[in-house]
Amino acid sequence: KRRVGDGLGKKYIRLAPGVVADRIIAADGYGMVAAFDRFTGQPVWQQRFAMIEKAGFSVQGLLDRRDPAFVSGGVGVGAGLVLVGTTHGEVVALDVADGTERWRSRVGTEVGAAPSTGDGKVFVQTIDDRISALDVESGEVVWTYDSQMPLLTLRGTSAPVFDQGIVYSGFANGKVAALRAENGEPMWEQRVMLP
Repeated sequence: KRRVGDGLGKKYIRLAPGVVADRIIAADGYGMVAAFDRFTGQPVWQQRFAMIEKAGFSVQGLLDRRDPAFVSGGVGVGAGLVLVGTTHGEVVALDVADGTERWRSRVGTEVGAAPSTGDGKVFVQTIDDRISALDVESGEVVWTYDSQMPLLTLRGTSAPVFDQGIVYSGFANGKVAALRAENGEPMWEQRVMLP
Protein backbone atom coordinates (compact mmCIF):
# COMPACT_ATOMS: atom_id res chain seq x y z
CA LYS A 1 0.00 0.00 0.00
CA ARG A 2 1.46 3.36 -1.05
CA ARG A 3 0.36 7.00 -1.15
CA VAL A 4 1.08 9.30 -4.08
CA GLY A 5 1.30 13.05 -3.49
CA ASP A 6 -1.83 14.75 -2.14
CA GLY A 7 -4.49 12.38 -3.45
CA LEU A 8 -7.22 13.12 -5.98
CA GLY A 9 -8.86 16.16 -4.40
CA LYS A 10 -12.58 16.93 -4.32
CA LYS A 11 -13.28 16.74 -8.05
CA TYR A 12 -14.79 13.67 -9.66
CA ILE A 13 -11.70 12.20 -11.28
CA ARG A 14 -10.71 8.59 -11.69
CA LEU A 15 -6.99 8.08 -11.99
CA ALA A 16 -6.45 4.34 -12.19
CA PRO A 17 -2.78 3.28 -11.97
CA GLY A 18 -1.00 2.04 -15.09
CA VAL A 19 0.95 -1.23 -15.13
CA VAL A 20 3.93 -1.76 -17.42
CA ALA A 21 6.51 -4.57 -17.09
CA ASP A 22 7.62 -4.64 -13.43
CA ARG A 23 6.22 -1.20 -12.54
CA ILE A 24 2.99 0.32 -11.31
CA ILE A 25 2.64 4.01 -12.19
CA ALA A 26 0.21 6.22 -10.26
CA ALA A 27 -0.58 9.95 -10.18
CA ASP A 28 -2.29 12.37 -7.84
CA GLY A 29 -4.55 15.23 -8.92
CA TYR A 30 -1.84 17.87 -8.44
CA GLY A 31 0.97 16.91 -10.85
CA MET A 32 2.82 14.20 -8.93
CA VAL A 33 3.55 10.89 -10.73
CA ALA A 34 5.29 7.97 -9.03
CA ALA A 35 6.50 4.53 -10.10
CA PHE A 36 6.63 1.54 -7.76
CA ASP A 37 8.06 -1.94 -8.10
CA ARG A 38 5.11 -4.16 -9.00
CA PHE A 39 6.21 -7.03 -6.77
CA THR A 40 7.69 -5.33 -3.69
CA GLY A 41 5.93 -1.94 -3.68
CA GLN A 42 9.24 -0.13 -3.31
CA PRO A 43 9.41 3.38 -4.87
CA VAL A 44 11.40 3.52 -8.13
CA TRP A 45 11.00 7.21 -9.05
CA GLN A 46 8.79 10.19 -8.33
CA GLN A 47 8.30 13.25 -10.54
CA ARG A 48 6.24 16.43 -10.25
CA PHE A 49 5.54 17.57 -13.82
CA ALA A 50 3.62 20.74 -12.91
CA MET A 51 2.81 22.88 -9.90
CA ILE A 52 -0.50 24.29 -8.72
CA GLU A 53 -0.96 27.87 -9.83
CA LYS A 54 -1.21 29.93 -6.65
CA ALA A 55 -2.24 33.53 -6.35
CA GLY A 56 -0.77 35.96 -3.82
CA PHE A 57 -2.08 36.25 -0.26
CA SER A 58 -5.55 37.77 0.10
CA VAL A 59 -8.67 37.43 2.22
CA GLN A 60 -10.52 36.15 -0.86
CA GLY A 61 -7.81 33.52 -1.29
CA LEU A 62 -8.43 32.28 2.26
CA LEU A 63 -12.16 32.01 1.57
CA ASP A 64 -11.74 30.27 -1.78
CA ARG A 65 -12.79 26.62 -1.36
CA ARG A 66 -12.30 25.53 -4.97
CA ASP A 67 -10.14 22.47 -5.50
CA PRO A 68 -7.00 23.30 -7.56
CA ALA A 69 -6.56 19.69 -8.80
CA PHE A 70 -5.70 19.73 -12.50
CA VAL A 71 -4.78 16.16 -13.50
CA SER A 72 -7.85 14.64 -15.14
CA GLY A 73 -6.81 12.00 -17.66
CA GLY A 74 -4.34 9.30 -16.81
CA VAL A 75 -2.39 7.22 -16.20
CA GLY A 76 -1.76 5.82 -19.69
CA VAL A 77 1.32 3.71 -20.38
CA GLY A 78 2.86 2.43 -23.62
CA ALA A 79 5.78 2.87 -26.03
CA GLY A 80 8.11 3.52 -23.09
CA LEU A 81 6.00 6.49 -21.93
CA VAL A 82 3.81 7.42 -19.00
CA LEU A 83 0.99 9.66 -20.33
CA VAL A 84 -1.03 12.05 -18.19
CA GLY A 85 -3.73 14.52 -19.28
CA THR A 86 -4.76 17.75 -17.56
CA THR A 87 -7.77 20.02 -17.21
CA HIS A 88 -5.73 22.64 -19.12
CA GLY A 89 -5.84 20.49 -22.29
CA GLU A 90 -2.27 19.24 -22.08
CA VAL A 91 -0.85 15.76 -22.48
CA VAL A 92 2.45 15.20 -20.67
CA ALA A 93 4.71 12.29 -21.62
CA LEU A 94 7.24 11.05 -19.07
CA ASP A 95 9.89 8.39 -19.60
CA VAL A 96 8.77 5.16 -17.92
CA ALA A 97 12.38 4.35 -16.90
CA ASP A 98 13.13 7.43 -14.79
CA GLY A 99 10.18 9.86 -14.98
CA THR A 100 11.92 12.57 -16.99
CA GLU A 101 9.65 14.66 -19.18
CA ARG A 102 9.93 13.71 -22.88
CA TRP A 103 7.37 16.11 -24.34
CA ARG A 104 4.24 18.14 -23.62
CA SER A 105 1.46 18.78 -26.13
CA ARG A 106 -1.70 20.91 -26.12
CA VAL A 107 -4.86 19.19 -27.43
CA GLY A 108 -7.46 21.91 -26.81
CA THR A 109 -9.81 21.10 -23.95
CA GLU A 110 -9.66 18.94 -20.82
CA VAL A 111 -8.38 15.40 -21.27
CA GLY A 112 -11.05 13.17 -19.75
CA ALA A 113 -9.51 9.69 -19.92
CA ALA A 114 -6.18 7.90 -19.95
CA PRO A 115 -4.34 8.23 -23.27
CA SER A 116 -3.44 5.04 -25.13
CA THR A 117 -0.68 4.17 -27.61
CA GLY A 118 -0.24 2.16 -30.78
CA ASP A 119 1.16 2.34 -34.30
CA GLY A 120 3.69 5.04 -33.28
CA LYS A 121 0.96 7.35 -31.98
CA VAL A 122 -0.66 8.47 -28.72
CA PHE A 123 -4.48 8.60 -28.80
CA VAL A 124 -6.18 11.14 -26.55
CA GLN A 125 -9.90 11.81 -26.05
CA THR A 126 -11.00 15.17 -24.65
CA ILE A 127 -14.27 16.06 -22.94
CA ASP A 128 -15.58 17.74 -26.11
CA ASP A 129 -15.62 14.30 -27.82
CA ARG A 130 -12.52 14.93 -29.93
CA ILE A 131 -9.88 12.27 -30.48
CA SER A 132 -6.38 13.49 -31.27
CA ALA A 133 -3.51 11.33 -32.49
CA LEU A 134 -0.09 12.60 -31.40
CA ASP A 135 3.30 11.47 -32.66
CA VAL A 136 4.81 9.23 -29.96
CA GLU A 137 8.30 10.77 -30.36
CA SER A 138 7.50 14.50 -30.53
CA GLY A 139 3.91 14.95 -29.26
CA GLU A 140 2.97 16.75 -32.47
CA VAL A 141 -0.73 16.41 -33.48
CA VAL A 142 -0.99 14.08 -36.51
CA TRP A 143 -4.79 14.03 -36.94
CA THR A 144 -8.03 14.79 -35.08
CA TYR A 145 -11.55 13.34 -35.21
CA ASP A 146 -14.57 15.33 -33.99
CA SER A 147 -17.86 13.83 -32.87
CA GLN A 148 -21.04 15.82 -32.36
CA MET A 149 -21.83 16.24 -28.67
CA PRO A 150 -25.37 16.25 -27.23
CA LEU A 151 -26.53 19.38 -25.38
CA LEU A 152 -26.20 17.75 -21.95
CA THR A 153 -23.64 15.15 -20.88
CA LEU A 154 -22.46 13.53 -17.67
CA ARG A 155 -18.85 14.02 -16.64
CA GLY A 156 -16.82 11.12 -17.93
CA THR A 157 -15.02 10.18 -21.12
CA SER A 158 -14.15 6.79 -22.53
CA ALA A 159 -10.51 5.95 -23.18
CA PRO A 160 -9.58 5.17 -26.79
CA VAL A 161 -8.58 1.55 -27.40
CA PHE A 162 -6.02 0.60 -30.08
CA ASP A 163 -6.03 -2.83 -31.71
CA GLN A 164 -4.51 -3.97 -35.03
CA GLY A 165 -4.36 -0.54 -36.66
CA ILE A 166 -7.82 0.57 -35.49
CA VAL A 167 -8.79 2.98 -32.70
CA TYR A 168 -12.14 2.29 -31.01
CA SER A 169 -13.92 4.76 -28.76
CA GLY A 170 -17.32 5.61 -27.33
CA PHE A 171 -18.82 9.09 -27.43
CA ALA A 172 -21.36 11.11 -25.43
CA ASN A 173 -23.84 10.96 -28.35
CA GLY A 174 -24.32 7.23 -27.69
CA LYS A 175 -22.17 6.01 -30.58
CA VAL A 176 -19.08 3.84 -30.80
CA ALA A 177 -16.71 4.50 -33.69
CA ALA A 178 -13.77 2.71 -35.29
CA LEU A 179 -11.08 4.95 -36.80
CA ARG A 180 -8.10 4.04 -38.95
CA ALA A 181 -5.06 4.72 -36.71
CA GLU A 182 -2.80 5.99 -39.49
CA ASN A 183 -5.02 8.89 -40.60
CA GLY A 184 -8.19 9.08 -38.43
CA GLU A 185 -10.49 7.96 -41.25
CA PRO A 186 -13.84 6.67 -39.83
CA MET A 187 -14.34 2.99 -40.72
CA TRP A 188 -17.71 2.52 -39.05
CA GLU A 189 -19.94 4.10 -36.44
CA GLN A 190 -22.70 2.37 -34.47
CA ARG A 191 -25.33 3.83 -32.14
CA VAL A 192 -25.55 1.77 -28.93
CA MET A 193 -27.61 4.20 -26.83
CA LEU A 194 -29.76 7.29 -27.20
CA PRO A 195 -28.09 10.32 -25.60
